[in-house]
Amino acid sequence: RLSRSWALTSRNTGTVSRGTCISQRMASISAEGKVRSLGEFLKQQDVSSANHVVLGNEAGDADSIISALSLSFVDSMQSKSLTPLVSIKRADLCLRRETVLLLELVGVDTDNLIYVDDDETLLNTKRKVTLVDHNSLAKDYNLWDPVEILDHHLDMGNHENVQGGLRQIAFEGEHASVGSTCTLIAERMK
Repeated sequence: RLSRSWALTSRNTGTVSRGTCISQRMASISAEGKVRSLGEFLKQQDVSSANHVVLGNEAGDADSIISALSLSFVDSMQSKSLTPLVSIKRADLCLRRETVLLLELVGVDTDNLIYVDDDETLLNTKRKVTLVDHNSLAKDYNLWDPVEILDHHLDMGNHENVQGGLRQIAFEGEHASVGSTCTLIAERMK
């Protein structure tokens, strides 16, 4: 609650945090007739008709979830049809309090997110997948075809079909070259 009060106070006093700048930019990246906010975009998602999903790592941490949501939203502004998928069960999101708080601060209703356990046919349907915050798809998703990877972890060498600019793994030597996958997505927005 203190964080929410601070965010509201900082807006009223005219000071702008970096997070506010990014959320304002995301809200304004719309073209005529397109979705105008992340919250609106998420309300329109339907996994049953999704041919291409964006999936974070199995841990479902903040970077993983926010990366999947952000990449899907930003790419939708360029007429790409990507559906963000939260990589954990719906009931488990409450255990990730920092992620819930971040989403609340930018006005995202977590009920509008699509989780891996929302649709029984999800895993049994062939579809394209963009991996964010990991670079190796779990065996449970064997019908899915990785077509893009954005990550900041050691490259596991899987999915050799994803090459060039579609395989963006920010890891050099023994260290990540960025702190999060969200950084890679923010760089795309420049």
